[in-house]
Amino acid sequence: MHTQDDKLYVEGAAGSEAIKNRVGDQVKLVDPSLSDITLNISVNPALAPRPKMYTVAAGDSLSRIAKQYYGSVNEYMKIFEANKNVLSDPNTIKVGQVLVFPD
Repeated sequence: MHTQDDKLYVEGAAGSEAIKNRVGDQVKLVDPSLSDITLNISVNPALAPRPKMYTVAAGDSLSRIAKQYYGSVNEYMKIFEANKNVLSDPNTIKVGQVLVFPD
């Protein structure tokens, strides 16, 4: 990121279109008085963050896992919603299931 002739230029790469858009939104907050901003951000999926994974162990429950990862047992539905492809009931998980954690 640099300025030239009262213009802000930002160059880089992002892992997804959504990340690219978030970067653009944040850049605009740097100095709202800048009216001329040039964003040159490419999208490279290889840079995308890897999802967090967890393998269910004996004694686990979604609320216990939510407490461990998010700090609150109330976040268990967030895990369930992200894993509906392997879970049919938030109260039933099986040892060995691999769960994905949303951000």
